[in-house]
Amino acid sequence: MTSFANQPFQDKNHILTYNGEIYNHKNLRNLFKKGTVNFESSSDTETLFKIISNHNIESVLNNIEGMFAFSFYDKSKRVLYLARDRTGEKPLYIFINKNCFGFSSDLITFKENPLNNLTINNAALKDYINLNYIPNPKTIYNECFKLPPGSLLKIEIDKFKFNTPINFQELINLDGITYKKWWKLKFNRNIYDKINYNKAKITTKNLIEEAVKKQLLSDAPLGAFLSSGVDSSLIVAIMQKIKGNSKTFTIGFDSKNFDESKEAKLIAKYLQTDHHEIIFSANDLVNFVDNIPKAYSEPFADSSQIPTLMISNLASSYVKVALSGDGGDEIFGGYNRYIIAKKYWKIYSKFPNKIKNFILNTLMFIPNKYHSIFLPKFFDKRNTYKIIEKLKNINSELSYYSSMINEWQKSSEILNFEYKDDLNTNKFFENNDLSFEKKMMLADFNTYLTDDILCKVDRASMFHSLETRAPYLDHNVSEFCFSLKDSFNFKNNTSKFLLKDILEDYIPASLITNKKRGFAIPISEWLNNELREWSNDYLTKDLFNKHDYFNYDTVENLKKFQNNNHHKIWALIQFNKWYFEVFKK
Repeated sequence: MTSFANQPFQDKNHILTYNGEIYNHKNLRNLFKKGTVNFESSSDTETLFKIISNHNIESVLNNIEGMFAFSFYDKSKRVLYLARDRTGEKPLYIFINKNCFGFSSDLITFKENPLNNLTINNAALKDYINLNYIPNPKTIYNECFKLPPGSLLKIEIDKFKFNTPINFQELINLDGITYKKWWKLKFNRNIYDKINYNKAKITTKNLIEEAVKKQLLSDAPLGAFLSSGVDSSLIVAIMQKIKGNSKTFTIGFDSKNFDESKEAKLIAKYLQTDHHEIIFSANDLVNFVDNIPKAYSEPFADSSQIPTLMISNLASSYVKVALSGDGGDEIFGGYNRYIIAKKYWKIYSKFPNKIKNFILNTLMFIPNKYHSIFLPKFFDKRNTYKIIEKLKNINSELSYYSSMINEWQKSSEILNFEYKDDLNTNKFFENNDLSFEKKMMLADFNTYLTDDILCKVDRASMFHSLETRAPYLDHNVSEFCFSLKDSFNFKNNTSKFLLKDILEDYIPASLITNKKRGFAIPISEWLNNELREWSNDYLTKDLFNKHDYFNYDTVENLKKFQNNNHHKIWALIQFNKWYFEVFKK
């Protein structure tokens, strides 16, 4: 038998490789008692290995509470299993061609093998330009795939035939492969119909407290990220209630419009945490932005990756594990697009297209400073002409949602190659009986949360040898709270009403900020000033000509109007950094 936590963990019949943390592994030992199985350590690796060795793997997965990606090989049956946690907190990549099948927690593993001859996936690149991330099961490479969250891949070695699939569907249809989604977030009509607000508040509060308690189990020093927002503040408040003397971490910026450190410090002072903060100036940036391709092994352009790298670096100096508030927006309806839809969609959708277009065309001729009279307060008034152009193309729920998540109305404007438009409407409409807001929340949970938010945090934290945990993603929390009435979360034109109400049981309302910032940074300001020379180095015509994926006339136009296009420019910079520093290295 291998040492209790070393990997691969194996005996004469089985081999386990595992990445993550099983929070309830001690309970699993009692739940899956069988025969004379003896546990010789307190390691969750040993727990996972021995219960899978002796029980049905799907039954084990259904009872696990944690974040994980693992492979398990049964030597006697010659069967390999690959599994990933419910929401995809931990990554699992697959490589396949006519000669080889491989898996890893990092794409760079496959890139570093010169025999693999990886090629860029144009469909994934189109998604990246639109979304700033690459949605599962695609990766930037044609030969590699992300195993989707909550799924199990079974490979029967003696039946398996090597091939080079062109997409994930072809992969899972290969001989010898069985694919199954063992979990997905579902709407429970029974909860929706029977739970009143008071019961919902009490149950939600108890579930979140229990999730935090489970995730505080650690042999290593543990802390939490703290912004001035609702999500992280509640996690920290509960953490402090349970264990006390919690270490909290905040970063701030010298740009006042983006700095949350003062508000976070007041919350930390009230809760009496052991608080640590660093205020970053633009001069501190270059070291962090140059690390992005090292931390993210495929193109990734959510600019909040910068503060995530920064706060992970800060926290790793004090602790080995940090709790975060990730998942709160998707589960409790925190994004502005939900509020806008709740308040305006029914009205907007009833207007005939001719009238809508007349009004919007008229607005285009009105000076920008007067747009606040006509547009909802949620819209960014600095980009109103861009918003008006988007509104012209909205004629359905899907087109509204797409306009909110896509950077480009027509990605053909920037791309120099042909691509097949494969918008996955199933992820949006798989529950047609849900409200419009709930459909968006579900779509965000299944896509944006996994492939942007959780990818961003996991890669940034692991780059600094820090483990992060997200209590809101405990499936008991997400399954219950997703099934609650919309009115519990959307009230008085605000979002996350339920969560804010719970937070007021711990923190005075005066300390809770209602301004949605979402770990925003002054990226436009930086690109125009301190990062101007650095960014221009990655936006030269010479670099773009070397790969010829993008229309350089469009790039030049973006540069002329940089203030309104900083997210698009950031995506192009990050692609070029990845292309020349990782792909062509």
